[in-house]
Amino acid sequence: MNKPKQFLWGASVAGHQVDGNDTTSDTNFLEHVSPSVFKEPAGKACMSWERWSDDLDCVRDMGLNSYRFSIEWCRIEPERGTIDQSALEHYDRMIDGCLERGITPAITLCHFTAPHWFAKEGSWMNPNAADWFADEAARVMELVGDRAALVVTFNEPNLSQLLAHGGLPPEAMEFQRACLAAASAKAGVAHYRAGNVQSPDDFDAMDAGLAKAHRLAVQAVRAANPHVPVGMSLSVTDDTYVTSRGKELVQAKRDACYGKWVDVVQGDDFIGVQNYERITYGDDGVVPPRPDQKVNGMGTPVEPSSLAASVLYTHELTGLPIVITEHGISTDDDDLRCDFIRRSIPPVIELVKRGIPILGYYHWTLIDNFEWISAFDGWACTKWTGPMAPMTASPSQARRSMPIWCVVWEGSCDHDRRRERTHAPAPYLRQWTVFRVSGRNAIPLDCGYRLDAATTHQSRRCRLPDAQTQGTGIHHAPNRRIGSGTRRRDALSCRRAGAC
Repeated sequence: MNKPKQFLWGASVAGHQVDGNDTTSDTNFLEHVSPSVFKEPAGKACMSWERWSDDLDCVRDMGLNSYRFSIEWCRIEPERGTIDQSALEHYDRMIDGCLERGITPAITLCHFTAPHWFAKEGSWMNPNAADWFADEAARVMELVGDRAALVVTFNEPNLSQLLAHGGLPPEAMEFQRACLAAASAKAGVAHYRAGNVQSPDDFDAMDAGLAKAHRLAVQAVRAANPHVPVGMSLSVTDDTYVTSRGKELVQAKRDACYGKWVDVVQGDDFIGVQNYERITYGDDGVVPPRPDQKVNGMGTPVEPSSLAASVLYTHELTGLPIVITEHGISTDDDDLRCDFIRRSIPPVIELVKRGIPILGYYHWTLIDNFEWISAFDGWACTKWTGPMAPMTASPSQARRSMPIWCVVWEGSCDHDRRRERTHAPAPYLRQWTVFRVSGRNAIPLDCGYRLDAATTHQSRRCRLPDAQTQGTGIHHAPNRRIGSGTRRRDALSCRRAGAC
């Protein structure tokens, strides 16, 4: 089994959501048809294509040792058979920029989006799709070589099934069909298809194509570098039940959303888990939250233990090591966010102590970003406004994507020392501390743990000298109306005093 050289503490982003102006992608095309499931186009997004260096500085200054981002196929091969060398050079600079800052890059080959030409050919339903994707994987690996901490082939290929299994109303499914029909007509093809806008009629064919493409991509990655860990990520809700009928509903959901992928991932080096919530089922389906429960922007109870439960379930289901490739909370309440993250991590550490192979944790997301159908106004899909109108979030539930929490590594926090530490082979899991930040004044909220790979020794250190916190409790200010092209990226200040 291949595994990273160190435990990966990082943040995740997706190209389309942060880069901006990927005009050759299938998602960009779908944003400009009528009707469209997307509230508005991504446009400039967060301008990370130009400001990737600023992004990496934020990752470094928070003491993280890894950064997960997607290498966008649509930029590398904007037309079938035409390779954009400038795009390859861009990603090459990004990867070098990561390493120069002591950050190991984690690469996603397909984070939902694909080239426009690929969608015109039927996307993953085309019999040649897997071979085309394997070619792309080989190109990326030629670029990445041995510089990547890990490679994720597909981001959440099970998401469409998961959303259809109670996450979206029937009207939403019909709206997706209408959007695809409009795209087919505009593109002048019979079946315009995309990974992140799927008709239920296509689920089985799309999944079969994705499965084949994953297997061939794994082969391509290993042919280029047999030592880099490779796998896929799945969206995993922590599904619980309170009645026997609820248990049946949970099992049916798991069979539909996870079961088919168990065979697909066998032989991979890891499985990525992306968890945001717990959902409880009773006789009538989803059990609503109690009045005394705090809820996130999706309207589901805030349950920090859902992450560890999802990790354990996925490991037992697949038998594979786990990388937490995404985790966070949908909320605009920073106090709630800080409490949620602080309480989510210790149960995961307990799993590590029990011997569960967890290789890394990536928070979603590094910066506020374009959030797919909800665009820049929030993630919560709580209100359906008509048969041909997109879902919108109520103002109280509008989600700013989750900024990474504030982290300080044990010991001196000068950049040279930090870089030296994060590349050391041990300890397996280094000390972490969550902070409230007001300007440059960092105040510890809680203590973390330190685990040694060999001994699984646990130690607690609840106080760091003031000199060790200066300038290290880093948190970015929120982006304000990113879609308008204005992007505020102050990594040394918080949105308000007392916010983590």
